[in-house]
Amino acid sequence: MLNFEESGFDDVAAAKLQAARPRSLADDLDSLLAGTFPLSDRLAHAPLIERWAVVAARVPALHGVAIKHPAADAQISMFTTAPLVIAAEGQRWIRCSEGFWRLGNIEDGSHFPWNDASIHLREWR
Repeated sequence: MLNFEESGFDDVAAAKLQAARPRSLADDLDSLLAGTFPLSDRLAHAPLIERWAVVAARVPALHGVAIKHPAADAQISMFTTAPLVIAAEGQRWIRCSEGFWRLGNIEDGSHFPWNDASIHLREWR
């Protein structure tokens, strides 16, 4: 959460980062719609999530083992993504509200197939 006082934001850099996230998502969506998105370049730098499963509280997200995520404390750590926006399981990637993830292996025994997930994703909009 950002803290705003009469003098402005306590953490200007964090406020700028929050403002950039929806712009970045909108730019990615526009590029994907236009067919001009450099997907392979972006995915080459995206973190990998292994043993993932779809989880939902108020919005759908993935939870799993994050590998080399810049926000994680270690090279490998348990992580829950920001809310899902685009799921392309066949192409092995997702776009959450904060960025792209490459998909590794799904969690053993997970019973939340993407066909069902797409139904649930529509319900959360």
